[in-house]
Amino acid sequence: LEHTGIAKPIEYRERHADGFWVYMEAVGNSLLQDYNVQGIILNSRPIGERKQVELQRQLAGEVLQAQIGSAPLAINCTNTKGKVTVWNRAAEKLFGWSATEVLGQDPPHISEGQKQDFHDILKSVFNGKAQNGWEVSLLKKDGGSIDLWLFVAPLQDASGQIIGSIKIFSDLSERKRIEAERQKLEGLQNMKEPFWVRYVAPPKSNKKE
Repeated sequence: LEHTGIAKPIEYRERHADGFWVYMEAVGNSLLQDYNVQGIILNSRPIGERKQVELQRQLAGEVLQAQIGSAPLAINCTNTKGKVTVWNRAAEKLFGWSATEVLGQDPPHISEGQKQDFHDILKSVFNGKAQNGWEVSLLKKDGGSIDLWLFVAPLQDASGQIIGSIKIFSDLSERKRIEAERQKLEGLQNMKEPFWVRYVAPPKSNKKE
């Protein structure tokens, strides 16, 4: 309030006469340079309900973070610029990169050739199109790749503004291995010509007992 004009709102608590605490918001208007006033006008109002909503949202956010952190599926979040903001323990195990290595960076599991495809996926999600997910093959830190099922959803703030996206990955490696074995078995069962296996007895040993 050293400068003329309205200052930014401040929040504080004051004790009610009944003993409980009340959240308040105050806005000051400095009129010290106004010779008709030469003072400061301070307007205060209770913000208990708003503060309660904010605290509930904060708690919900903390619970969500805990759930993501302990989720069995790999989960990561990115902001609107594509930088990683969340990388849970399952993602560390699946891809090999630690959260410390990737937070604030571009997702390392997306190759240069896949970036446009991911951009198109995010664009369709942000436009509100219904999605059932995508099958993708992504990079691992050890240089290999892994087949995954990807589900993407937008992240919104309290006002409904999109602030990024959340991605959930499910490993398809075991399912694909089982599918390949099943196809091999079906191929053998569907052969038009029978095949024979000849048993060849091992040669007799001349060694005397």
